[in-house]
Amino acid sequence: MMKAQQKTISALMVLVMVFALGLPVLAGSVDAGDVTTATIKGIAVSNLGINDTNFENISTPGAVTIPSANAADTDGTSVTAFAFSNQKSEPIVKKFAAADTINTTTFDAAPAYNNEAVSDGDVFVVGVSNMFSTGYHIIVVTVSPPPAGGGSAPSGERIITGEGVTQYIDMEIFDVTLPTDKALDYQVDPQGLISIEDGETKTMGELQGGGVYSEGAAVVVNNSSVPITVDVTLTATGDATFLGYGGDDENTLAGVNAGDGENILLYAVPAGVGLVTPETPYVPAAAGYVVEKTTPTVLSFVLDAADYAVTNNAGVYTVAPMPNTGSGTALQIGGRVSTRADWSDYVGDGAPKAVGVKAVFRYAQAKPHEIAAAEVAGVPGLITADADAIDLTP
Repeated sequence: MMKAQQKTISALMVLVMVFALGLPVLAGSVDAGDVTTATIKGIAVSNLGINDTNFENISTPGAVTIPSANAADTDGTSVTAFAFSNQKSEPIVKKFAAADTINTTTFDAAPAYNNEAVSDGDVFVVGVSNMFSTGYHIIVVTVSPPPAGGGSAPSGERIITGEGVTQYIDMEIFDVTLPTDKALDYQVDPQGLISIEDGETKTMGELQGGGVYSEGAAVVVNNSSVPITVDVTLTATGDATFLGYGGDDENTLAGVNAGDGENILLYAVPAGVGLVTPETPYVPAAAGYVVEKTTPTVLSFVLDAADYAVTNNAGVYTVAPMPNTGSGTALQIGGRVSTRADWSDYVGDGAPKAVGVKAVFRYAQAKPHEIAAAEVAGVPGLITADADAIDLTP
């Protein structure tokens, strides 16, 4: 009787030493107390199965069914959490696919679950420890499909991406017609010879000389899709005495015949009507802007855009101007010349003396304040004139 009691006491002492030293129990389930929290994706897990310290011994896994919307949630609204009343530390939760191998090695190597989406058949492994060892619950997930209709689907969220395809063509098209060389050629007629028609005869008393006349016009037409500004800078060239403005029109014109010098008064005459094509007839304005040799004359115009149409040919877009919708202007040279001077040195090819004019045309896309600027009266498109003007009204 004494020997049997001694064996029993010895076995109990060994078991007490195992518990006291915290040595692991080699196999069997782990009691971590009552389950206080058990949810996967916000759904309560009522069947955790039977845990074991050895994966190979787990023959009874747990199970849970969760809605598809919860399974897809990744924003943290659907919480996954486990807790036990006597746990030694926070349970470790990891997720595996149905085809994954699950053992101690793969469990230790897998990352902790971080609210990723869940698929049908995924397996959650929950490692829970008491003060002696760690047991593992295996929980198999079934994801239920959304309702086919007639019921109320659970709320959820889906993030999708789309790629933008830009349809764009360059609609800033510049198409500007500028004058060609010789467009501002002019005739100096101190004796009135131009008034004699071909084959006609006039007496000297019938001749009225003293004029300067253009042979053509320097035309600018804007067929662009945007408004433009055109700056024209003019200076007189040559050997004559080019007169400036004399304070008023009468004195200016009278100054041409003051003395017998080679005096000439030049002025630029812009068009009095807008041009839509280079062939539009030129009609002079009722003002001439004095052109001098030393001080440039600058005229600034704003020309409206032409109308354009966009055509779609099988997804290829083209832009083309509408006919005769451009906006333009033109310049001629006019003036007065002394009838008292000897102009013979200016006559013929190779003459020792000459008169002329230089014009520089510059254009650019118009700015909003330029488009809104008021026009100079009687001259379409002219917004500023840095020069004195002579009234040419008959």
